[in-house]
Amino acid sequence: MKERIRQAVAAFAADASHEHLYGVLECLKEAVEAEEILHMAVDPGTALPLEEERPDGTLARLVYTDAAEAREAGREVAEVRAGEYFREAAAASDLRFSGVVIDPEGTRMFLPQAMIRLLLLEERPQENEVYFEIGDITELECDCIVNAANSALLRGGGVCGAIFRAAGPELDEACAAIGGCPTGEARITKGFRLKAPYIIHTVGPIYSGRASDRENLAACYRNSLDLAMEHGIHSIAFPAISTGIYGYPLAEACETALVAVSLWLSEHTDYGMAVIFSCFDQRTYDAYEAAALKLEGKA
Repeated sequence: MKERIRQAVAAFAADASHEHLYGVLECLKEAVEAEEILHMAVDPGTALPLEEERPDGTLARLVYTDAAEAREAGREVAEVRAGEYFREAAAASDLRFSGVVIDPEGTRMFLPQAMIRLLLLEERPQENEVYFEIGDITELECDCIVNAANSALLRGGGVCGAIFRAAGPELDEACAAIGGCPTGEARITKGFRLKAPYIIHTVGPIYSGRASDRENLAACYRNSLDLAMEHGIHSIAFPAISTGIYGYPLAEACETALVAVSLWLSEHTDYGMAVIFSCFDQRTYDAYEAAALKLEGKA
């Protein structure tokens, strides 16, 4: 079992596909069910779980499938049953705690706490859900966040710049390898140093007042959701695409986004997708609420 976990992690490190991600999770589920013994790195002074600081300032615990690897790294470890270990990690309430690093000295894989909760230990959402939240999209604990990208997929300003900064230089390299993205389409990369395992990059229209603007903006949401489903993603956070330097009027953009997402969800009622509209500020939140009331015929 432990060798299977190591092989699955190595496969995901080489190709962060939906298939390989779920290969890791299936191995871990089997380890939990079989009460497999893992090796938890501990602080020698307290015997508490050892945590390392990640580039984003959060903390991750370290666990090994092989005690020999830990000893070679000079780590002190304690044996722990896989079920006990991951359930405790899923329930951890420390605001700085962000997840678990598996085999940190080998082919390391970061497993976010949200992924442990949603995909490893708990059932996926059975119904589609929509939320509005005010805050920093880079801090959200979900399967995927959406980047309001430019067509070259280069580091930009606004939300795009914030996502690139939080994800780290690996994201620049991954986007350069893709080579670009036309308006309305979507591409996917790993989340790298983000809490979210994935980033979907979509290019919104530069506002011109033509009918094609609405069509292209709706396509951003539709294509992002299609791509998310292809990769087994069940929770996704969108910024207000094109409402920054691309100049799309906020109220109109929010209405288009809600219509596009609602139509997609109505066509995929059995999938289970949680959609978060991440609002940069109160003004954006209010615009989404107003758009929702309008579409419901209450305003």
